[in-house]
Amino acid sequence: MKRTAFYILLLSGLLMMSCTESSDSNGAGDYINPGFTAKVISSAKAYKIAGNSNNGSACQSIAYSGKVNNTRYAGFAAKNGTSFNFKIYWPASAITFGSQTISGCTIKLNAQPPLTNQTITVTITDETDGTYTLTFNSDISIGTYTIDGTSGAPDYVRGQVY
Repeated sequence: MKRTAFYILLLSGLLMMSCTESSDSNGAGDYINPGFTAKVISSAKAYKIAGNSNNGSACQSIAYSGKVNNTRYAGFAAKNGTSFNFKIYWPASAITFGSQTISGCTIKLNAQPPLTNQTITVTITDETDGTYTLTFNSDISIGTYTIDGTSGAPDYVRGQVY
């Protein structure tokens, strides 16, 4: 009986060691948590994208910079339950600020086929309150939607920094 218990304990210890983070190539630092479970939620978050808008603490919008499959990306995302889902990201080591042209963008909007390898013109601003704003400077058509970048009130995403 003692021998059986010893083997069960030994096997359990081996299983626990084999399932630690050090045995995986993706560490916890590579994970983007859009649920805002570990942060104070900013009430400054907002978005207006292709006729969809939301703002305040309940608004689900983030600005992120991180690594996916050993490639560093920067981007913004906004979501409203299952009715609206927007992502824009590009290869970059960090989010940079100011008016800029960004190449290699991927843009996803709802169920439309994603646009890949796009070149876009945007302005990215550090709002100094834990949020960044990406404002579009040119129109982008994606399926049946148009992201407005040329009107007096262009589309934007103000996301909490992750």
